[in-house]
Amino acid sequence: MKAEKQLVDHGKVSRGRLGVMIQEVNQDLATSFGLDKPAGALVSSVEKDSPAESAGIESGDVILQFNGKDIAHSTDLPPLVASLSPGTTASLELWHKGKSKTISINVGEMKSSSGDVESKDATPKGKLGLTVRPLTPEERNKNELAKDEGVVVEQVVEGPGAQAGIRLGDIITSVNGDKVGSVESLRAAVEKHENRLALQIIRGTMKIFVAVKIE
Repeated sequence: MKAEKQLVDHGKVSRGRLGVMIQEVNQDLATSFGLDKPAGALVSSVEKDSPAESAGIESGDVILQFNGKDIAHSTDLPPLVASLSPGTTASLELWHKGKSKTISINVGEMKSSSGDVESKDATPKGKLGLTVRPLTPEERNKNELAKDEGVVVEQVVEGPGAQAGIRLGDIITSVNGDKVGSVESLRAAVEKHENRLALQIIRGTMKIFVAVKIE
């Protein structure tokens, strides 16, 4: 339904939404996710009870096409989604866990806009050049994380983590799709995936992916 007709029929313009946070795919992230080249919109987080969650879209998926139109850059996606009326069924091509798949999604309606912790069980800085610790129960509740999900960055020294832009206070929740919730699980994930890593982190209210290259 075009904007002019919506104004006549309903007195307002309703725009579509998926309920995802997205970011650009650079070369390092493309390599980490097994893509041939940087393309698409990387899903960094999915809103609860959103059309995206209902359709099975997950954090770490890359949206390559929307209704048959290629998504070369993450900025290509929002206007395509917003141009659709709520309730419209759209087709998405996703890069999901190393494979391409196509799904259908029922587009939703865009919402209108109107202390120090003692360090315990810290990990040696290791390959990333980071010191981390488990989350407190309060931190888990605040960030809506499961019991076995997330470690807090307490120290950043010169190394791959610092070069990739990891900051003090970032919460690392996964490495190349493998959830981490302890010092040991982070170390194991880094060892497992060797030199090219895609770390999902929580920074403030944002969930983003950071590509880390270990030489």
